[in-house]
Amino acid sequence: MNETINELGEGRGIYGPGYEERRAQRIKEAYGIDVPKPFWETREAAEPMKAYSKPLLKEEIQARA
Repeated sequence: MNETINELGEGRGIYGPGYEERRAQRIKEAYGIDVPKPFWETREAAEPMKAYSKPLLKEEIQARA
């Protein structure tokens, strides 16, 4: 696999191990932008939204209407 990556380069669906870290570093060096982790790797994605995990009270339903 490493030979293929070395010949073709990364991209076009071919990415070697550690690609995301190297990509983030290149963008940081070139543009000064921190690349955040993908949403699905964040804590918010791992935990359900607390605001929607409890049933609404009658007063809350009326306030939203």
